[in-house]
Amino acid sequence: MDPAIQNVLDSRILPGYLADAIDAIRVVGNFAAHPVKSKDTGQIIAVEPGEAEWLLDVLVGLFDFFFVQPERLNRRREALNDKLRAAGRPLLKAAR
Repeated sequence: MDPAIQNVLDSRILPGYLADAIDAIRVVGNFAAHPVKSKDTGQIIAVEPGEAEWLLDVLVGLFDFFFVQPERLNRRREALNDKLRAAGRPLLKAAR
C-alpha cells in the first residue's frame, strides 16, 4: 500500500466514509497502474469511467472536509460571537 495513503488512514483524521473511499480509490488506481486480468476470461480488467468519476467525488469530499466545512463553521461561530459581544457575554473560543 502507498505509504502516504496509509499514513492518512492511520492518522484517523478522516471520517470513516472518506477513509473507506480513499482506500477504494487506491484499489481502482492499482487496476489502472498494474493491469489485472480476469481469472475467467484472461482479459485485462479496465477502469470504468464511473470509477474515475468516483476519484473526483472523493477529492471534492476531501476538499469539503478540510477547507469548506471549517470555514463555514468559523463564519457561524464569528456571527454568534458578534451577538455575544453585543450582549457583553463571553465569546466562543476558536477551534483548535
